[in-house]
Amino acid sequence: MSTTLLLQNEKAAFEPALLSVLIRLMTYLIPRLRLLRHKDGSVASRFSSMVDLMIKKTKFHVSVVMESMMFFDCLSVYTKLLSSEYLSVTGTGNAHLSIMSISTVILNAQQITNMINTSQGILTNCRGSIACLRKAISTLSALLKSPKITTVTSSEIISHLFGLLQYAMSSRHYLSSPLFRAIASPLQAENEDTKWLILELKQAIKVVILFDLEDSPSEGIKHWLLVLRSIINGDCELSDNDDDLVPHKVINEIFEKTGLCRWQLRCEAAILSNTVLDSLEDIVKKNNSETQEVYLQLMIPHVGSFVVTSCAICIATSDESELLSYQKIGLGLISSLIRRFACFTDPADKNAKLLDEFVSQIIPSVRHALSYKIEDAEDTIDMEGARELYLSGCECFHVLAKQGMIPDLTILRRLLKTVLPSEDILAFSPYPNEGDADLHGLNVKPTSFIDNRTSVLIPRIGSLWAIAELYIAGEMGLLQEQYFEAMKSELCDIEDVVAINSAALAIDARRLKEISRTVQAEDSMGSSYEMKSALTFLNTQDINIATKDAMMRSCTSMACFALILLLKLVEAEIKSSPKYSHLKSWMGKLVDVILVELYEVFDGEEVTNVSEGTSVDILAPCLLVLRRIVEGSDDLLSTEETHRVLCCIFQIIEFTGLNPKDEESQEHIKKGTLVTFPIQAISEACYFVEVISKPEKASAIGTSFLLKRVLTPLLSIEDSNPETFISYTSNVKILISLLRSSRVLMEGVNENAQILKALLSYSLENIGLASFCEDLTLRDSFHAIIKHCISTDAVSNDERRLCAEKMAKSGNWDTWKLCIKRDPSDVANSMPYIKIALSDHSNEPSYAGALASIADMMKDSSDLVPTIFGSAGPHVLELFHLCGTCLLQGSSRTQSCATCMKIVMFTFQYLSSPQSVNGTKEAEFLNVVFGVLVGIVAYNGLPNEPNSNPGSDPALGRMCAQFFVHVLRSSPAAFKQCMASVDANVRVTLESSVRADMSSYASHAAPIKKKLNLKSFKK
Repeated sequence: MSTTLLLQNEKAAFEPALLSVLIRLMTYLIPRLRLLRHKDGSVASRFSSMVDLMIKKTKFHVSVVMESMMFFDCLSVYTKLLSSEYLSVTGTGNAHLSIMSISTVILNAQQITNMINTSQGILTNCRGSIACLRKAISTLSALLKSPKITTVTSSEIISHLFGLLQYAMSSRHYLSSPLFRAIASPLQAENEDTKWLILELKQAIKVVILFDLEDSPSEGIKHWLLVLRSIINGDCELSDNDDDLVPHKVINEIFEKTGLCRWQLRCEAAILSNTVLDSLEDIVKKNNSETQEVYLQLMIPHVGSFVVTSCAICIATSDESELLSYQKIGLGLISSLIRRFACFTDPADKNAKLLDEFVSQIIPSVRHALSYKIEDAEDTIDMEGARELYLSGCECFHVLAKQGMIPDLTILRRLLKTVLPSEDILAFSPYPNEGDADLHGLNVKPTSFIDNRTSVLIPRIGSLWAIAELYIAGEMGLLQEQYFEAMKSELCDIEDVVAINSAALAIDARRLKEISRTVQAEDSMGSSYEMKSALTFLNTQDINIATKDAMMRSCTSMACFALILLLKLVEAEIKSSPKYSHLKSWMGKLVDVILVELYEVFDGEEVTNVSEGTSVDILAPCLLVLRRIVEGSDDLLSTEETHRVLCCIFQIIEFTGLNPKDEESQEHIKKGTLVTFPIQAISEACYFVEVISKPEKASAIGTSFLLKRVLTPLLSIEDSNPETFISYTSNVKILISLLRSSRVLMEGVNENAQILKALLSYSLENIGLASFCEDLTLRDSFHAIIKHCISTDAVSNDERRLCAEKMAKSGNWDTWKLCIKRDPSDVANSMPYIKIALSDHSNEPSYAGALASIADMMKDSSDLVPTIFGSAGPHVLELFHLCGTCLLQGSSRTQSCATCMKIVMFTFQYLSSPQSVNGTKEAEFLNVVFGVLVGIVAYNGLPNEPNSNPGSDPALGRMCAQFFVHVLRSSPAAFKQCMASVDANVRVTLESSVRADMSSYASHAAPIKKKLNLKSFKK
């Protein structure tokens, strides 16, 4: 009996081995089968059918399955061999579907059962092979991207992957692997590959989700976030906010495969949730969208439940033990949600923010992570991951504060006390040079040989990084002023030690970045490179990967923060003091760090593009600090470095979108690779240009060079659509800054008439952009240039007159006032255009602007009154009548009436002055004007006697009455003469208006009631 069983086992082992060799041979022959197509074209199809049969014959033996998957993988490349004309009777013609069927059988969670038929001792399944599983996972990941497969969806695959991940996480290695023959995979290889199986599973799940997001981003984001939230909660029951679009079927399938979710699987789901949120940037860039708001709107009903889930993760425990790595992921998820949804308004309450009601849950979650004591970091033995959790808590804290989600100063101060390091643990020293006795004065001195010393720097990094981020945000105006002032008051006693320790960490981080690139270039081990000059540690072996990553991510923020503090401290110190020299010794090193960080964003010295893999978020703090250096008196930036910084700045300006018709920009838009800079970086770039354009700064750089660089981007907007151009806030900021800089730089080139005329022409051509912009700063910037150019000798009177007529013709009256000379002959040339504007009653901005302009001109010079009113007077009175009696409606109706009254008043003052020829014209003028004003009073009424006519306004009647009284008091003779010549009805209205105004519009007295005399009553 035993001999028979042994023979069966040997046969069972021999047959799969032979078949796997045959399949490998067929795989080898696939590329050569095209030579046989003219003789027998169905060979490949028959091979495919044979392999399918072999798999079933051996009952999915691991070696056969492995070779079969390689066979079909190779066959999928040569699809022409499986065309319909060459198919065998049993051939499918689709290698991808064959791979799919094999992979799903392997990954089917229901087949994780017995690997051996105990009654016969024959292998019946391949689930025991990790190598086979890894192959199935990689094949499925590649399968989704194949255009040949249209029937396979990510939802069909994801449940298998999650089920296998849950199973793989439940044991260190697969226990049945020793039962398989070496031809499949050796025992040692199986055990070593277990960790790679889990990593590849995580990567495969990520690939599946991202692939689905690319296919349908708007619905995909909501779909996967809700699926992942269900896994995190360990519950397939959905809340009331989850509508019918939520994939109930997918969630149920996942839970059928996984069963009760382990916390490791929930942790992976939380990581994937962060991945989905982070993918929004790529989706927005690919779809050429301006913001993420369109995609985030779909998630607003579900954000609350997601925040609650994240807060629960932050305090997760298992068997009364803190799950620190899981809690860290929860804090990261909270930070992602706050960054994206803090600005949204609550749909139920328009006066509240979406996340306001969850602040009471978020802050305790952050405080839990910040409960770690920094002072004990170097003297105690910590749980693994406690320091990384504190770092995540610091990151979440500064995100909360920057988004304004900390409700009051008391809570902010309490959180700050958990973040701010004490002065005792931070050393103060000058920058150490090689050979100094205190070369390692800033190193963390280990006091225990048991604790994990490689992570001891993490709390210090997290603390200083959070402070740096908040301080820089405050300097840029992104932090609430009361928060910023509170933080500065907490920092005031430790500014010097905080600045120096932040500088030391930033310098070491910069060196770590350079070492990592050197190691990659030389393909050597990083641990073999010693940093003998490190400031905060002795050797790279003394810090772990988490510490290195935290240092490199915080490098720019801490360098900028440290330099801002040092500039402030140095300014307050006496130059001869030792502390001044100590502080000064760090500044040059920090400037080098900041410049290198800035240059790394761009490629090459003459930058033409942005480097791949670099973050543009570091630009704003770098440019902020460099601007502070330029503003100050310290000569920390050489002329050469200033030129390079300007090259980077103008690269930012040119890539922001000033030239949307540029061919290169259009090509980037099509590819989804057009660089979009944060608005803070654009603002800081503009501020830097304005500072460097000041005469005392520009002379060192070269005024002509700087003016050329400033003017070049301005030319790109001439062919742009004005409304489209102004719709981008960044474009408006850049244009205003360049105009301001041009205005300042023009003072250095006043002798260059050609440049001044060109700038004047440019400003007049593009002043129309200001009409599309609500920000009046743009208009004022154009006007400053126009005013300066006209005031110089480069522009003649004839040229100025032509400019004024051009502005009057285009209806740009504010600019017309700048160009026109206060001379009657110049004004007379523009009067035809003024009359056209006043006659165009359908164009309210045009006639309102013309009225305001001529009123201002008459106010500035009384000599212009005869020219203006003599020509446009009838049009002004017509408008006064139409607006005053509501025959002409408009938003500026009342303002137009007030302006017409000003014009009438200026004219009356001129006629009643000694400049007037005689008094007869004054009476004639009043006769006409009174007729118009009486009609307005009759329509609108007076404050004590209002009328009920549509749109009537007693304030207009009172304005007319005040004019009557003014004329009566200042020119009684003219008033009397006018009263004698008007109609009786007009005279009655005039008299009643004058009496009402002189009596302050007192109401008619009520009849006096007789007082009741009780004594007169008799019983």
